[in-house]
Amino acid sequence: MTKRKVLARIDYLDNQIQSNPVDSESYQYASIELQHMILDKIGIREVDFFGKALERPLTNEEIADLIEAEEKGTPLNEAITLPANADAAYTIRLQRQHMNMTQKELAGKIGMRQSQLAKIESGQLNVSLNALQRAMAVFGKPYTIQPLRKGQFHISAK
Repeated sequence: MTKRKVLARIDYLDNQIQSNPVDSESYQYASIELQHMILDKIGIREVDFFGKALERPLTNEEIADLIEAEEKGTPLNEAITLPANADAAYTIRLQRQHMNMTQKELAGKIGMRQSQLAKIESGQLNVSLNALQRAMAVFGKPYTIQPLRKGQFHISAK
């Protein structure tokens, strides 16, 4: 489905939710369908992570961008610009999962506790450039830090 169609469907469902009583069949149907659209494609963990990183709820357009990225197999942090620390945390988690490593395994290889890595990956703890560099070395991946606009960067693994 194209982004335009996904966005139109999200907007329609959102409108049904906003304009109908909670106990109505229309509300219930729209709520369930919207939930499936989002959670089946993106997942609650990613929705929560992106919302917390941006410090606001995701817009319908951003949700459509994430769904489109997921369908194309593109890293979600390439669909939405995140603050640098969140972008680094997402990149580390994504690469760790691609390598089928546990947090404990990666933490041991980069010289930190598993609990610290868990906090970094969830966005509760800022990742240092040193830790990012060590993690990417473990993954055997070069990475780039691209300046986007004032105070924003994108971190991508090659």
